[in-house]
Amino acid sequence: MQGRRAVLLCVTAVAIRGSAWAEMRGSDTSAEPPTVESLLKAVRRAARPAESMRIEWTYETVNPSVAVPGRPGREPPPGPPHTTMAHTAILKGKRSRIESLQKTYKSISSEGPHDVRRITRVFDGKQQRNLTDRIKGALTVPRGWRAGDPNDRNSALLTQLLLAWPYD
Repeated sequence: MQGRRAVLLCVTAVAIRGSAWAEMRGSDTSAEPPTVESLLKAVRRAARPAESMRIEWTYETVNPSVAVPGRPGREPPPGPPHTTMAHTAILKGKRSRIESLQKTYKSISSEGPHDVRRITRVFDGKQQRNLTDRIKGALTVPRGWRAGDPNDRNSALLTQLLLAWPYD
């Protein structure tokens, strides 16, 4: 584990040094190596998040939790369900909004989805609100709720959805 951390630290240092070197070469014609102060300035600038950003990504999965025992003389079941989720996250300071469109197919070879949901999660800096609108499926009643605590649940959700990192 220590070896991996050391390698990651070296790669990060080389990347930061390279970006600082490129900045200095672009602004200054002299070929001097970067100073420690310029490297620290580059690290501080990279560590500061942007004021606002928009991220879009798509995630596809096959649900491995569905298991159907096979019986002699029966046709095998169609494959496990296939899910596609298209996400859009908008971040502005402490406020955030994550919109997802989830389509679930009976199998990977199905022509159309049998379940479609639009999920919206909003944190306005003070309160978390969620809305699930089931467009197509067994139960199409919209569901919405407001979290009672003032915690931002979108930040943990963003790390899970975008980075596939299950820990807050």
